[in-house]
Amino acid sequence: MQVEKKLKKLGLGFTVLIVILTGVILVVPGFLNWNKYKGQIERTASYYSGRTVTIKGDISLSLLPTSALSAKDVTVANLKNGRAEHMISLKSLNIKVSFPSVIASLFGGKLKVEKLILVDPVIALEVLKDGRKNWDLTKASGPEETNTSADISLEKFQIINGQISFENMSSGRRELLGKINANIRAKSIRGPFVVTGRAKYRGLEAKISLDLGKDRSGNRIPVTAKIALLNGQLKAAAIGGVILNGKDSAYSGKLKITASDVGNFFGVFDRLTGRKLPGTISFGQDFALDTRIAVSANKATARNLTFRMGQSRGQGRAEISLSAKIKGAKINFLTQLTVNKLDLDKLLTALNGPARGIADHRPRDIPAGNRVKPDWLNRVTGKADISLGALRYNGKI
Repeated sequence: MQVEKKLKKLGLGFTVLIVILTGVILVVPGFLNWNKYKGQIERTASYYSGRTVTIKGDISLSLLPTSALSAKDVTVANLKNGRAEHMISLKSLNIKVSFPSVIASLFGGKLKVEKLILVDPVIALEVLKDGRKNWDLTKASGPEETNTSADISLEKFQIINGQISFENMSSGRRELLGKINANIRAKSIRGPFVVTGRAKYRGLEAKISLDLGKDRSGNRIPVTAKIALLNGQLKAAAIGGVILNGKDSAYSGKLKITASDVGNFFGVFDRLTGRKLPGTISFGQDFALDTRIAVSANKATARNLTFRMGQSRGQGRAEISLSAKIKGAKINFLTQLTVNKLDLDKLLTALNGPARGIADHRPRDIPAGNRVKPDWLNRVTGKADISLGALRYNGKI
């Protein structure tokens, strides 16, 4: 797979760099000031990455009991005509590698990274007007992909206060994921992976966890993913399997969503669409949903769906599909639900509350031009078949 090839190339380059550094340590006395060799290290890193790597801070290297590298104030240059000055910048970088594994990796063994810590990493991903992507390093110098069985394991990969931005200069789209604090473990470059952490997107702070099984060449990979928003008031958990195969990637499995109040969904929607209302919406009804879903590039289905909203209970199925067109794609939905009863009075009271009449306020961390355009509603067609047992309206059933 394309992703696997890139990971292998990255892993090979990382292995070679570690081996070179270790070789230098073996032939040069350890008491030397390694900052004198900063230029050589920068040139080596620049050669393998294809971008100018600069280390403004101090560097320290050691050999035993582990091979370790520490560098401060590290930057990787952006493409020419890119908006950001640097594609990557780091306050500090700390790596510890098992020394025996460094030797073993030369003979196809696994390189064991005991610790990799990035402090204040800032990554700027950009698509230039000419279509170039600044993260595309396929033209970088260094060794070509070879038939090697060398692998990498990560015992501790920690990101502290990270930030990732994305900008498409042609469309004007901009996104920002900030306050990233994560811990990642991987037994090999192909998994399994364990990720836990927090991040902030469009004013929403999220707590996430992900367990992804080992990639087995196009076979279904077991996955468990959880996310909590609004300080845990809104939670979602998915347990199933995913096939990673480019545009043919797909997921199927169980989905569970819970909310302390139905109004939590409106709060999240307001944030994601660029609104920041000073008030909150409360329906006075909790919510829970369980279903089995199947998601692909152009279709999503939910079957064996059951939900609860306050005293209301329901079940059914739903399907959403997209037309083949990418731009201006038609959205079609089909829903079949059976609901025992619905309290319309509570819903109308909440929807007509003071928070809904206040003008929009865009959060500071949401770039201009990223609000959801209302014209998407013109592309929606579908059918909803709802059977309702009882309806409460104006205090009457």
